Amino acid sequence: MLGRAPGAIHLYARDDQSGTFDVFRSLVLGKKTPLSKKAKRFADNTDLSNSVAVDKEGIGFVGLPHILQSKALAISDGEAPAIEPKNFSVATEDYALSRRLYLYLPNSDNANSLAHQFTEYARSDAAQAVIEKVGFVSQKVFASTFELGKQYPEKLRKLAQGTKRLSVNMRFSESTVFLDNKAKRDADRIYRYLDERNKLKSGILLFGFTEQKPDGIPMVNYNRSVRRADQVGRYLRKKGVWVVTSRGYGNAVPVASNESELGQAKNRRVELWLK
Repeated sequence: MLGRAPGAIHLYARDDQSGTFDVFRSLVLGKKTPLSKKAKRFADNTDLSNSVAVDKEGIGFVGLPHILQSKALAISDGEAPAIEPKNFSVATEDYALSRRLYLYLPNSDNANSLAHQFTEYARSDAAQAVIEKVGFVSQKVFASTFELGKQYPEKLRKLAQGTKRLSVNMRFSESTVFLDNKAKRDADRIYRYLDERNKLKSGILLFGFTEQKPDGIPMVNYNRSVRRADQVGRYLRKKGVWVVTSRGYGNAVPVASNESELGQAKNRRVELWLK
């Protein structure tokens, strides 16, 4: 499978004080699976990555900016296809181990004004440029050529031929079809991206998808995927964006396992494609 001679695999991992390790433990190990005691622990991502790079039998985990000379592996979550960790797959959150970073403020009029200023700055274009410079994935929208695998329905592949996919997936809460505040902010970012490049009339295609639960009803899933795509289209049209089509495809094309709430949340999405 890995193209190597049989032998022991050497494990490399971050130390217990690491936020990276906390995410790995949460998303991969879970509550019942401990990290192997044979794993060599590191306090620094760069040291870990460099050690893996010179060990042919080594494997470890680091944040995206610290891959360096190591080889990043595509991974699959449940029935979803294997996806490589790249800026695009992390931005869309299709990559299984992608994570959001949150900033929290007190819900009070007496909250520190500097804290408010910092959060506003963190959302600005200037801050996004800094985020990109240090190797993390910013909130900046971009379009990318995307290979449509066989997991995508044939009709969708024909519609999307010659288009590029935008780096934002619109996500929805369970059982809802309406845009929440986060989704509206994402739609606003898409509008600004198109407006700044004079592409409001270039044409956007919207494709909606849902999760699949054991007790899920296919027609309900399909209808929700259609309505979610329509809601995104309605919001963008009001801003002057030309929406060529909005289609729903139910629980087709999962990007994560439907066995977890996080995976289901990733599968409830609307993808945006630019002509």
